[in-house]
Amino acid sequence: DEVFGYEYSDELVICGYTGSAAHRYAEQIGISFISLGVLEKKVVNEGKCGENLTWTIDNYGTLTIEGSGDMYDYTEESAPWHDEYYTTLVIKNGVTSIGDYAFANSSDLTKADLPTSIKVIGECAFYNSRIAPLALPEGVVEIGDKAFFMGPINVIVPESVTTIADTAFLYDSYSWNGNEYKNYCY
Repeated sequence: DEVFGYEYSDELVICGYTGSAAHRYAEQIGISFISLGVLEKKVVNEGKCGENLTWTIDNYGTLTIEGSGDMYDYTEESAPWHDEYYTTLVIKNGVTSIGDYAFANSSDLTKADLPTSIKVIGECAFYNSRIAPLALPEGVVEIGDKAFFMGPINVIVPESVTTIADTAFLYDSYSWNGNEYKNYCY
């Protein structure tokens, strides 16, 4: 049998546009996807997240932060993109810090591209987010309290880091200067 020109199968298949929520969902749970075409990329929300920083989220699920300087600090659920759906984080060169709680509880976040301009990762910045693994760029010098608490499964810390808060990696594993660490304490 054929349905919409495709042969029938007992396997679940989702049909939709490349870049759509249906496409992201199929990829996320590992089922087959048949593209009906390419969805035009467009910004679905935007705002300011630092004195000279802006953020956008597109319909492909990419959160992009760009500009120059430090990101604002937030509380656990106050980041302006907190209730948005995004799977990819792209921070452009020029951003110098990741604010407190910036990506806390970002359960859909699976990939992050961080620039070498980042110097400081704030308190609880990636709290309870599930990026795995996350390689921090050379240039980061400070990692704040609980920055990765219950967060990324594996974090690779560059040699440039000089300060790691005692509680930065609660319930995570990380490597630093060629050594592997597992941190499961309070």
